[in-house]
This record gives sequence, C-alpha cells and structure tokens, in this order.
Amino acid sequence: MAKFIKAVNLWAADVQESILEGTLVLQRGQYVHCCQPHEEYKYPLSRYISHANGVFNIVHGGTGAEVLAKYKTRVKLAHIQEQRNTDRLQKAFLRGMVI
Repeated sequence: MAKFIKAVNLWAADVQESILEGTLVLQRGQYVHCCQPHEEYKYPLSRYISHANGVFNIVHGGTGAEVLAKYKTRVKLAHIQEQRNTDRLQKAFLRGMVI
C-alpha cells in the first residue's frame, strides 16, 4: 500500500515536471491543489485521476457531491481507456508487431 501524502500544489515550482518524470507519483484520487489561493479558501482541493502526454486529468469545482460524482465518472472512463490501450497492445504483441 502506498504512503499517504498531503495535497500537492500543482502550481508549485517543478511539481508538474516531477510528476511527468516519475519522481513524484500520485495515486488516483489523490487530493491536489490546482489553482491560486482564493479569498474564501486558501487552496481549494481537487482530485487527481491520471496524466498522459503532459495533460493532467483532474476533477475540481462544485460541491463535494458534484465533485464525487464527476470523479466516479472520470475514473470509469479512465478504466475504459486503459483497457482499450491494454487490448491494443496485446493484439499487437500477438501479431508480432511493436508499437
């Protein structure tokens, strides 16, 4: 089981680069901050889903229930995409092709 880490500020220096390089690994569902501080709340929390090709899949905005509903939907979509990628790679491997 992975160790708990507190919410990461994605706007902090070198954080995004560390994630893309793999030196900082976030778990799906990890709370993150992805905006500047606001008057009403210091740093609003968002939820990390995944990242690929330099694009971060993050859920944020709305009430707690809205964020949770969006998060669950995005996780399902991420699982579907990951399965498609796995199936495509397995088929290519079986045909003796390298992608």
